[in-house]
Amino acid sequence: MQFIVGIIFGVITYFVFKIMIEKFNYITPGREADDEDVKLINKKQYKQKMAAKAAGKDANDPYIARATAYLDLLGGASNITELSSCATRLRVSVADPSKVAPDSQFKANKAVNVVHHGKAIQVIVGLDVPQVLDEMNQLMQESGNDAKVSTEQDNPYIERATGIVDLLGGEENIKDVIACSSRVRTHVFDTKKVAPDAEFKKIVDSYEVQHRDNNEIDIVVGLDAAQVVDQMKQLL
Repeated sequence: MQFIVGIIFGVITYFVFKIMIEKFNYITPGREADDEDVKLINKKQYKQKMAAKAAGKDANDPYIARATAYLDLLGGASNITELSSCATRLRVSVADPSKVAPDSQFKANKAVNVVHHGKAIQVIVGLDVPQVLDEMNQLMQESGNDAKVSTEQDNPYIERATGIVDLLGGEENIKDVIACSSRVRTHVFDTKKVAPDAEFKKIVDSYEVQHRDNNEIDIVVGLDAAQVVDQMKQLL
């Protein structure tokens, strides 16, 4: 019985497809339109085609534009040995610091500042550092660079300390810093360089920011204020 049913379905399928092909010109493999050229490409050609397509699509993507610029300014993908992020910064280890472009070129591509410690470079990017890091990682993979890239969150004390330093206007704008109970208490040289209070909440998860006389700023961070201040002092 099943054999007979199979034959019936086979006949029905044959005539259904025959009608669709002949009457409705249904396209099947080997029956492409006359004006459509079919071209086989190898794996290398396919990758090149996809890369070109991606380049066109990403031309106006601000994250890819910045990632491409920073990669070039750091001496190219081959010059990078480690890459990660911390709060608002890209943290990069380079093989040859002499290949790194001047700070002014980074700033021309929307970097806030650049910090140098030998072969360790920190590019202060801002709130969108995770997106820029992701795009740099993609570009490095496409270039064949197998450098260590970390997108995981750093030590929370380092993350908060780095973020607070950047939001206070950078190392050069901080006169002193101490821990006071649940607060990070600091004096800055120029209050105009300090970010809005809302950014402290967003980046370093502060509870409150208090502005006092003599350029004193209190940032309420919680019970780990002392650990955060210890990390801040290492950055100053």
